Amino acid sequence: MKAFIYAVEREAKPLLDIFKAKFEKRVGQLEIYSVNKQELHFCVCLGGIGKVASSSSISLLESVIDEPIEEIINVGVAGSINPSKVGILDAVISTSLAQHDVDTTPVGDPAGLISGINKVYFDADENIRKKLVKAASNVGVKPVEGIVASGDQFIATDEQRKRISDTFGAITVDMEAAAEAQVAYMLGIPFCSLKVISDANEHAKEYRENEKKAAELAAKIILEYLQMD
Repeated sequence: MKAFIYAVEREAKPLLDIFKAKFEKRVGQLEIYSVNKQELHFCVCLGGIGKVASSSSISLLESVIDEPIEEIINVGVAGSINPSKVGILDAVISTSLAQHDVDTTPVGDPAGLISGINKVYFDADENIRKKLVKAASNVGVKPVEGIVASGDQFIATDEQRKRISDTFGAITVDMEAAAEAQVAYMLGIPFCSLKVISDANEHAKEYRENEKKAAELAAKIILEYLQMD
């Protein structure tokens, strides 16, 4: 089964509405919707905001569904931290993902290193990535491939953006995807992230103005992605 994990309902609503997805169950704060139409069979999950909620949603999902998860795609809206490369309503497809708020540099580690796993970057699945790039192009949305950085912060200042861009080479930030990538890596599940950009300069203002349109574009890309199988 394919699983599409969103943070909140308002970002997932366009996709849920397209398929009239059926609510299956709630486990903790994880909400699971299912689609079984013709040859399409997948679930849409609302995992919650932030790294703990979103990453735990994968483990919860694994524990309550009756079939293996074939792939996970984190979907949603996000902010650009490099507006010269990534503009509003562009689609960022992850090449790899890192957690910008993990810091054990005082003991000699590189920024973002996940101790025990000893990785900073979690690579996106190449097959999923290529298909998402093609799907975005097919529906007229500009795809931009690059590094997604996640942390439990809403990034809104130039100083924050520059630090994350310089340290991790990231082009966009969110609060969930890299934590999900870590769990998917640990479980051996193919993973990628699709983020449509809602804000690039005046972040809070632009986010409010563009969130709905960005979510609608993300749904169009996922619809095209599913039809490519």
